[in-house]
Amino acid sequence: MVVAAIASIAVPYRLSYQSVKGLTVEIVQVSRTYNPGTFASIEFDLNAHVWSTNSLDTRIDQVQFALRVDGISFPTLSARGSTFSPNSYLQYDLPFVNDNSQNAELLAGRNSHQITLSIVTLVQAGIYSTSLSPATSRSVTVQRIVDETISPTIVNECQVITRQVLVSQPGGATISMSSSPDTLSISVWNSHQIPVFSQESASFNNVLRLSADTYSVRIENPGFFCAGAKDQVTGSVQFWHEKTDLV
Repeated sequence: MVVAAIASIAVPYRLSYQSVKGLTVEIVQVSRTYNPGTFASIEFDLNAHVWSTNSLDTRIDQVQFALRVDGISFPTLSARGSTFSPNSYLQYDLPFVNDNSQNAELLAGRNSHQITLSIVTLVQAGIYSTSLSPATSRSVTVQRIVDETISPTIVNECQVITRQVLVSQPGGATISMSSSPDTLSISVWNSHQIPVFSQESASFNNVLRLSADTYSVRIENPGFFCAGAKDQVTGSVQFWHEKTDLV
């Protein structure tokens, strides 16, 4: 009877212990958004699953998630607690924002990251409970997807080329253009008629970070006499957004 009693306790305890200790956090999807400006910020939106490798209903409470990107910490997020059954999981959408402008600019300039997501929570399954802090790390790549390209090959003296460009999500513009024999003037305004770029040169190599908005682009051969002289132009103005992938 003693052996049976011990077994009746030991088996449930073992299952409870294994279910709690099997708690796992998994990064399923990630996106990155850079918000430029005087008070720049960067946001990493993660879709995460929390589950257990074992066989009992498991509950988590007092849930907090933490994120580090290339060693830079983001503010911790609190989240709901809940119960999940074997072979199921809890899903969390986690918007991590770092509003340190130096960190934001540094991370926005990179096309790959190492991200680490951790969860700190109270876990209970059956008769066993404890606090745990499992973590997972993934590599992330960021590539630019071109939405629109402006690429004139000839701009006559005193000619003006204008274009309206809708930027439907935060992204940017790459101005890589040269002209000969004279200079070009390139300007970009947002929908509030505030200039975000204005420069006259024979060679451009600039990257702009842009919020979602409608932008006006003006490419002009300033000229003096408007006698029809032609500038040979190479390169383009490309508007793009970013695509983030787990690898």
